[in-house]
Amino acid sequence: MGLLHRALVFLIVAVAETALDVRAGHISALLLLFIEGSVYMAEFASALIFFLVVVDRLVFEDSVFVVSEKIKNSHILTNVIIFLYICLNEIRNNMDIRVGQGFDVHALAEGLPMWLGGIRIDSASGFVAHSDGDVAIHALCDALLGALALGDIGHLFPDSSDEFKGIDSKILLRRVMDIVEKEGWRVSNADITIALQAPKIAPYIVSMRECLASVMGTEVSRVSVKATTTERLGFVGRKEGCEVWATVLLVK
Repeated sequence: MGLLHRALVFLIVAVAETALDVRAGHISALLLLFIEGSVYMAEFASALIFFLVVVDRLVFEDSVFVVSEKIKNSHILTNVIIFLYICLNEIRNNMDIRVGQGFDVHALAEGLPMWLGGIRIDSASGFVAHSDGDVAIHALCDALLGALALGDIGHLFPDSSDEFKGIDSKILLRRVMDIVEKEGWRVSNADITIALQAPKIAPYIVSMRECLASVMGTEVSRVSVKATTTERLGFVGRKEGCEVWATVLLVK
């Protein structure tokens, strides 16, 4: 918001405060929180300030309680609100966020185990891969690494290395999370979309979310897994492979 725009807004607020006979500073402080403060704190701040304004009117204006003139005229609540604004602004200035997107594809072949989202899926076909082929975890790892500009899973765990031959992809995810946490970041949320014609993934989604959240060291409510088909279109629709997209939000 530009300086002129901001000045105009506060001029309007000042007039509104006078018209509403509200103790000077309350609405201004609320507006400061909405303009300058962290967006996710705005609802909490507005509710708190509304409560303080009501108390201020009851206690200091309507004299429901007996208070001294000194306290009555000290604008204590206004000072508290300004202090809260300063604290929230400091939190905002010291907070950083990163968004990462991951995408992976694996072909299907009969006779292989199918691992998806850390869970063994009942299927006659599985994914062709150097590791266990968990395409969902691979996309998630890429999203995490991408958020921190650290390359991708192929760079970190090359398929030319025997160390990763047939490895459980949950181990790879945990290693990626170790890197994320070492850099001082934590997962705010992860959203994964799986495109697979068959088998149906819906019965496994809750188990996938629980498994991934456990490996990542976060709450299940922060991990979303969705599944869809491609209505028999493309290589996914022909049951030749699987595609997965993953998006993560990291905070520090």
